[in-house]
Amino acid sequence: MSNIKEDKKEAKDFIVKDKENYMAPNAYIYVLLPSGNSKIVQLKPNCNISLGKFGSFKANSIIGKPYGITYEIINKNDVKLYKNYTFFDDFDIDGEVTTINNKDLNDTQTSQKLSHQEIEQLKKELLKGEKNSEHVIQTVLDNSVTFEAKTEFAKAKYIKRKERKFTKIFTPLKPTAKLLCEYYLEMKPSKIRELRIDTLSQMMTLANVHAQSNYIVVEDIQGLLLGAVLERTGRIGKVLAIHEYSQFNGNIIPNFNFDEKEYNESVMTYPWERLLNPDPFKQEKLELERVKKYLETTPKEQINEKLVMKKERYINRIAEGEKIQKFIDENKFDGLLIASGFNTIDVIEKLKPYIGGSRAIVAYSPYKETLLEAYNYLRNSPEFVNAQITESWMREHQAKKGRFHPLMSMSGSGGFLISAIRVYNTPNVQPISSAIVANKLKRKREALEKLEGEPQQKASNIESSSS
Repeated sequence: MSNIKEDKKEAKDFIVKDKENYMAPNAYIYVLLPSGNSKIVQLKPNCNISLGKFGSFKANSIIGKPYGITYEIINKNDVKLYKNYTFFDDFDIDGEVTTINNKDLNDTQTSQKLSHQEIEQLKKELLKGEKNSEHVIQTVLDNSVTFEAKTEFAKAKYIKRKERKFTKIFTPLKPTAKLLCEYYLEMKPSKIRELRIDTLSQMMTLANVHAQSNYIVVEDIQGLLLGAVLERTGRIGKVLAIHEYSQFNGNIIPNFNFDEKEYNESVMTYPWERLLNPDPFKQEKLELERVKKYLETTPKEQINEKLVMKKERYINRIAEGEKIQKFIDENKFDGLLIASGFNTIDVIEKLKPYIGGSRAIVAYSPYKETLLEAYNYLRNSPEFVNAQITESWMREHQAKKGRFHPLMSMSGSGGFLISAIRVYNTPNVQPISSAIVANKLKRKREALEKLEGEPQQKASNIESSSS
């Protein structure tokens, strides 16, 4: 074994031009494990990434490689391509159909000759890299008393189950709104208010989210809804994220691996207190004047450097805030998406002046009761039409050849959505009178009669000339 110490690399040492399809240093990846579970990790250069019982590997070994390729962990921290495995393959069952079945097989502890301690020892050796997964699986099969008595289908299923348990493989995937929504729904559902992927896709559809458009997002689900909107628009357009506190809580946003420049150009975060305040920067301006006055009246040798930096922060904060406020005042947004614990009616009433005509608003809640009042408000308001309240329902199916059936377990509810179209209430506009409509219909009918009579007139003229 070589004693040469591996040279450490920095992020700048890795050249990854196509970050959409190739894993870049410090990027987040969605790791799919053979057990069907998943994990989100960051590829920090020179670090080892642990996958629990499936071992660990060096981040440097996959940086710069494409997404979607399955790797096997060998030795202790090395990886190699694993070409003979896919997570969704059918069972390979060869041989003729027989009358053998599993009715006489009993699942007891005596069906496996290996003791619990021996199996645990195999797992430890596998984790250390002393034995490979094929050796462990074959050992388990050789010591199974009932394996040979199983049907061919049962044998294949048994082998697949052992592969998922002992094979040290993983597949890094590019994080998307779908994968992140499924991951957090499984691991931390309260953080995303139990938002399911089919409900999230319905929100994108009902709000007509597309590129070259501007949207308002009000959410407290760690930035998942904001990230989904940015993913759908391709960061072409503007998204205004309204938040409660001084900073927007977007812990999930880094997992999307958005380009920093594109993100900063397309996202504007703005707190409620400034949006609802007629003079949103009054306090900052007063503080800025106080600091300026102090700096002007104090000798240079006595000036604290922190105050100079504080002055620059106030100037930048005011300039950035006024830029966002100007954009809000001068533009109409193409949609409003809500996934928040705030009262939905209050949010709609405060933000409807900024929504353009014939544009959609969509609000999500895991509970119907919290949306019923807002639904009645939208139905009775002259400023909204086509108000709807819907419940998302989805059940996953196994789709394999000859074995298509719904899965045994499913989530009870995907939550509820209300949606409506924003219109402008103009009571001074008079409807078209019935007389005008009648005259138009009369002129149209006369024109049709004239066109129908022209061929008959031509035919009568031909007959008279021939006679």
